[in-house]
Amino acid sequence: MRFVETKTAEQQSCLMLHRTRHLFVRQQNAVINSIRAHLAELGIVAPVGRDGVEELLDVAADPDDDHVPDPARECVAALGAQLRMPVGPQGLPPCNAPPSAPTPRPGTQTTFLGCCRGRS
Repeated sequence: MRFVETKTAEQQSCLMLHRTRHLFVRQQNAVINSIRAHLAELGIVAPVGRDGVEELLDVAADPDDDHVPDPARECVAALGAQLRMPVGPQGLPPCNAPPSAPTPRPGTQTTFLGCCRGRS
């Protein structure tokens, strides 16, 4: 049987960063899919991509558009607000750099794929 070394706190925090990012991406996709599905039930569709979602949010926000009832407009507005909400603090330090490091040092950053190869 092969034994695996225990991860350091720094390695574990790096993986936590990647898992948190993955969670945010999943939540963002869920909100986008929800907006598209709700408006598709009313016959309102838009092209794929971020621009398409912005078009949908603009249509839903237009009070002169009679295709979207007011309760649906409020629901889509709430989803749009959640979609546009900032996810977290900007400028997080790289995974392996100490929190006090003002700028990333060469060779200290990890990438999402490099850290999680072999996972599905």
